[in-house]
Amino acid sequence: MSEFVNTLKKAKWDSIVISVLTILLGLVYVLLPAESASIVTTLFGVAMILVGVTAFVRFCVLGGFLGGHLLVLAASTLIIGIFTLTRPAVAQDIVTIMLGIYIVIDSLDTIADGIVLASANIRGWIWMLLTGFITAGLGAVIMFAANFTWVMIFAGVSLMVEGVRRLVVTLTMSGKVRQAKKDLREAAKQIDPDDYDIY
Repeated sequence: MSEFVNTLKKAKWDSIVISVLTILLGLVYVLLPAESASIVTTLFGVAMILVGVTAFVRFCVLGGFLGGHLLVLAASTLIIGIFTLTRPAVAQDIVTIMLGIYIVIDSLDTIADGIVLASANIRGWIWMLLTGFITAGLGAVIMFAANFTWVMIFAGVSLMVEGVRRLVVTLTMSGKVRQAKKDLREAAKQIDPDDYDIY
């Protein structure tokens, strides 16, 4: 049991570190939007090329039968990386849409947790709903914004809000969300289906 508790504590600290880094990255995006766009695009392209080279080396080591999927991964990531470095403007548009989609999906999870807290009458649910809707709105703006400089600013604000939300959830709400889900499951077990028989 102590190993499980240690794992949970490590996950909590990992989440805190990720939250702080997300806030700092968002701050850089807001303060230096044009420079951030170029750097992020270049780093993404280089990362894809490195993933492609690594996958190709693993393919060569494992051979065709066991590593056939690695050749597909290597080819696709190399193409994406080279495309990103040679056509950064188009790549920025694609990455922007993907970032916006990710933020919206993650925000929907926060909204769902807020609804769970509200249905269990646990304090703090309004903040989860509020940050979830704000982040979802910023994610939608990122997806459909026209000017990439503004996209980077919105991305920075979204990352900062996301970082703060994650930090708040990790420090104060994670136990409450787990407790609310547990209470609702217990309440569901106590419901007698015969009480609601419509036939």
